This record gives sequence, C-alpha cells and structure tokens, in this order.
Amino acid sequence: MVENYAPSLSNKRIKEGGMLQPKGASCGKLAMIESNPDGKLYWNLKMSLNFLQSCDVIRSPIAKWMGFPEANYVGYCDFRGLASYSEGQSYRPRVNYIYGGRWVCARYIPVSPTTVYWFICFNSSSSGPK
Repeated sequence: MVENYAPSLSNKRIKEGGMLQPKGASCGKLAMIESNPDGKLYWNLKMSLNFLQSCDVIRSPIAKWMGFPEANYVGYCDFRGLASYSEGQSYRPRVNYIYGGRWVCARYIPVSPTTVYWFICFNSSSSGPK
C-alpha cells in the first residue's frame, strides 16, 4: 500500500517496515501505549509524518488506546492476507470479486507489481474461539 501512496508523499518521509522497532529486535506482544509530548519513540527516535499505515486486531491494546468499543460478533467471519509474487503478479489494478455461492465472497486487490491483498468472507453461526 505504501508503494501506491508514495508518489504523493515526500520520498524522505517514507520508511518501509521497522519504523517503530529497531532492526534485529524481535516482534512481541505490545505491553503499553502512551503519548509522549516531545514526539520521541521508545528507542529515542523522533517521528514526523503525513501518512501512517497501521494494522491491528480486535481486543488489542491499540484498539483500546484509540477508544474503540469491544468487538461484537455480527454473523460473519473472514480471512485476509497479502500474497507476494517475486516474479510479479499479473492481475489488473482493480478490485476483483469472486462469489462462491450463498454467503461466501472473496476479493483480491493488487497493491503493487509484486503484492496482492486478498480476503474471504463467509457467514458463520459461531465466532469461533477467542
């Protein structure tokens, strides 16, 4: 996604991956979020940006910190992800729909020459395990 927005942003302001985590640090569970008036991050990095892309899951510290309500089950489930094609993907740059019968829908969206975002959504009587 960053690649799609890059032309409209200053090149000096784009840094892919690792912005909030130093190189070599292992990913782990987020323990705390707090505001810092001087704008410095935990590792004493200063961040200035016009665009922030973030991914999050339900029942997370980030969702709570942003004031989102607790998630409620609404009758459907989904799976989603990014597919990487090192040799390049051949899909046209548009939202592509696939309907797999009653109450099943899938979509895939090319987000760069080598990456495709996809998801499958379906009705389910249960939200599954928490």
